[in-house]
Amino acid sequence: MKNNIPIESKVIQPSKNAVFRAQGMNKNYSPSLRTRAILEKALDDFLVLARPIGIIKEISVTGFNIIFDGEGLNDDSAPLKNIYPLADRMALYAITLGAEISSFIENLFKNNDYVLGYMLDTVASLGADNAAGLMENQYGILNSRNSINTVVMGYSPGYCGWHISGQKKLFGQLQPETIGISLNTSFLMNPLKSVTGLMVQGHKDIHQFKPNFPFCRGCLTHSCAERLKKINYN
Repeated sequence: MKNNIPIESKVIQPSKNAVFRAQGMNKNYSPSLRTRAILEKALDDFLVLARPIGIIKEISVTGFNIIFDGEGLNDDSAPLKNIYPLADRMALYAITLGAEISSFIENLFKNNDYVLGYMLDTVASLGADNAAGLMENQYGILNSRNSINTVVMGYSPGYCGWHISGQKKLFGQLQPETIGISLNTSFLMNPLKSVTGLMVQGHKDIHQFKPNFPFCRGCLTHSCAERLKKINYN
């Protein structure tokens, strides 16, 4: 079964501290009044412009085999290859903040308003990640096995050795075009503030891996390290 999931912008709006951290400011940094005002404007714009919505569709291990194989370009050591066969449940998902906020950010840069553009771009990126996290949490609650050791983690094409061309078959199965997301020939999504992937629910041990693969050196976010740390603390 495939379901559209409405999401409230205020629920996924990132915190001020999260935005500053994402921009490389440490906890001891004291932003100027001007910087704080720009962030306030970006947060307000986010609430006005973002139109978050998600879509989810459960899938079996057998059904995901074809999607994960994609165009045959995955790294042989991609962790997901060994994780998803051990899942209790899985679901494909996609979320987007909508076209309006992406167009607004693009126009800010075109009009040389780089400061607000960069700030709103950061806010929107974090908001999209928060939306994906919200869907993971909701999926976990919906299918809870009442075990503190059961967790849900999301994996996306383009990360952790799952080649970005995996988007093609993921789109074919999930059809996120129904919520306004399209895919170009380079496998990039439009609107840009969109996230797709696979949610994997299972014992926390199946998600454990050391992020020291060759492809990790080219990763810009290293977000898996924080997620793995949270699993270890649960």
